[in-house]
Amino acid sequence: MPDSKHILIVQTTPERGAGHDEKHWSEEYTGLLQGVVQLNGVLSAQRFKLSTFQVATILSAPPTPDEHPYLAIYEVDDPKTASESLAENARRLGAHGTASSRSRYYDAISDRVVRP
Repeated sequence: MPDSKHILIVQTTPERGAGHDEKHWSEEYTGLLQGVVQLNGVLSAQRFKLSTFQVATILSAPPTPDEHPYLAIYEVDDPKTASESLAENARRLGAHGTASSRSRYYDAISDRVVRP
């Protein structure tokens, strides 16, 4: 039986211009995670930004909005419960200034392997 049952992957792109400050948006979103982990069904949360290594060595230009340069990974014990909790609290927890996002739930199919 896998260690972690499910994860929710959320890729986001902040709005540009019109008074939207990416640094402020990023800080607001990080604060949002504190509220999300308090919801039923959500066990943990962590944010990431597209690696400067990836941008410098693999992409020929900075990421486009469709490439969603930000990523959040939520560990959840039950996708249905987590989804309902997130939907019920979306307005209260919403990250303002998000231009677009994409999310998917994944089921673990193996145990987590870590270096000894």
